[in-house]
Amino acid sequence: MDKPEKRSAKQRLNIENSLRNRQDLRLFNLLAAPEGEFLDLLKRLEADPLFKKLSARSPGLPPVIARSRLPGSAYAWVHNLGEPQLAAAMDSRYISGELLSARPEIVALIERLGAENFERYFLGEDCVPAEEICRAAALTARQVGRIRDFVNAFLAAHENLPARADDGGRQFKLTAFVGKTAGGRLELSYAHPSYARGLYSVDPGALEKLKKSGALSAPELRRLGALVKTVELVNWRKKGLQKVLEGILKYQRDFFLGGPLKPLSQRSFAAELALNPSTVSRLIARRSLKAGDDEVPLKSFFPSKKEHIIAKIKELSDPGGKRKLSARLLADELKKRFGIKVSVRTLNLYRNGK
Repeated sequence: MDKPEKRSAKQRLNIENSLRNRQDLRLFNLLAAPEGEFLDLLKRLEADPLFKKLSARSPGLPPVIARSRLPGSAYAWVHNLGEPQLAAAMDSRYISGELLSARPEIVALIERLGAENFERYFLGEDCVPAEEICRAAALTARQVGRIRDFVNAFLAAHENLPARADDGGRQFKLTAFVGKTAGGRLELSYAHPSYARGLYSVDPGALEKLKKSGALSAPELRRLGALVKTVELVNWRKKGLQKVLEGILKYQRDFFLGGPLKPLSQRSFAAELALNPSTVSRLIARRSLKAGDDEVPLKSFFPSKKEHIIAKIKELSDPGGKRKLSARLLADELKKRFGIKVSVRTLNLYRNGK
């Protein structure tokens, strides 16, 4: 008598597992997607009429989707404004002649606004009414429109910039700049505005009200769940990347202050951040950070212990090659100067390139 019920429970479990596996696959695909594809997904998502409807302010209905800033995130406006490749992309395809000729005036307006107001009104919640911006920032409606057009041109140019090639011929995207505050604290500023603009927050109460309001068509209601799930996956990737970048700044702080890189395994790093090692591997793939004049692929921040020791051996070696320390003396120096304990046998192997 219980068999039909058991079969029914088993079927439900199979369905739940199938849905969970499908969700895991979507997350895997999103994490593994190159940065260009991810930014293209964001572009399509925000251009979707249903997304626009969910993020719009309607009388009596709060927006279902809004933006919330990632703590500690900023946009590298100063760096990007002087980026020749970005300026060329804007000049050639993404900005009108009239707006281009007004560029110095617009830049002056942005500088007058200050970084905080610029990010709040033009890189944060993009549905702030123009009238509100005019009152708060002492701008005319025309000036607000011009700044918005200019920011949109930057967004379009960023999304279409080609990836750069490192020495190994691999492709990677500049993700963020690392700078120091007046107090000596390291800070990140994202190269692409979509990261600085933060996460999407979904208001469940507003979503239910919108469903019951009759404002959505039957096809829109059918697409609603998939769109909200895409928003959640996008947030997951953004939060994961922020976590990884902050972790790199923490563990490789000495490097950004002029010192050497420390040995760091992706596995131990992932465990510290409560992330899966494969997630970390995908999040750092084909990305780089820029500190000063040096642009470094994220994978380079995870040198193995062997690579670290070899670098220190080279540091202790006589540059002229006239004097070669014995393995025993070298082991003693490594321990005394860098706290590295390594056997003579291992040192000889490393010296011989094994």
